[in-house]
Amino acid sequence: MTEPLFTSKHKSCIGCGAAMLMRKIMDIAGKNTIVVIGTGCMEVVSTLYPNSAWKVPLIHSAFANTAATASGVYYSLKNQKRDKKEKVIAIAGDGGTFDIGLQALSGAFARGDKILYICYDNEAYMNTGIQKSGATPLFMNTTTTFSGQYSSGNENKKKNMPFILASHNNDAYIATASIGFFDDFEMKMKKAIANLERGPSYLQVLASCIPGWKIKVNQSIEVARKAVLSKAYLLYEIENGIINLSQMDYNEKIENYLLMQGRFKHLNAGNFIEIKKNIDEEFKRLKFLSDNKIKVF
Repeated sequence: MTEPLFTSKHKSCIGCGAAMLMRKIMDIAGKNTIVVIGTGCMEVVSTLYPNSAWKVPLIHSAFANTAATASGVYYSLKNQKRDKKEKVIAIAGDGGTFDIGLQALSGAFARGDKILYICYDNEAYMNTGIQKSGATPLFMNTTTTFSGQYSSGNENKKKNMPFILASHNNDAYIATASIGFFDDFEMKMKKAIANLERGPSYLQVLASCIPGWKIKVNQSIEVARKAVLSKAYLLYEIENGIINLSQMDYNEKIENYLLMQGRFKHLNAGNFIEIKKNIDEEFKRLKFLSDNKIKVF
């Protein structure tokens, strides 16, 4: 049996969705990979000296420069004529992607650097205490967006990172995925790697967080599936500026997805109505674009 390239020598929480994703990423990527990992949960739990869970070359970058470091590695490989044999994968959480690392990521995609950037999206700054990020959904409770007499939690909608990055470069491959559907993720990651022949790729993967989402340790996959089937987290690809919405049987009520998580236990009837309205509008918009193959970038 082949030894995994992301091993059990990590200290993640039991049931951690992001740790499951790291294992799957490396199973698909293979040995000819250099990983650049930004500061965050996965870096902290997987690179504790003297042990490392990674069996490939890995560079730890700061919060702000994951993409810039990956670009530097790519240009070094290109200069050595090794870029056709070895791929560069940058990995960061949503805080380091949507917010702190956005400038470097934008620069990499504007230049068309041939790197694969993967965001494990757990929808808050989980590593530093469950603070709000640009990926935090509407009305979610975090340690910086409290629910109470004057607030229902986060007052902002989630930032649309896939569309932001797709607007940079028509040679980019952009896709969203979920650990609840690993077959879909595997298909998209293989396409993302293949796309490195012509440009950058970005995968945004919903990866549940046990303490941050306040779920049981055996619910990581279940909650990630419900997110998709309730339309709370839509799966799609953007290639050549055209959106392709993944085909799913959307048979889950949004209330069932939200109320299995402690981070949404405070929601009232009005909150549910607004969340459902926003979800239905976004689904309708993406479905129209996908069905009609409208070039939006």
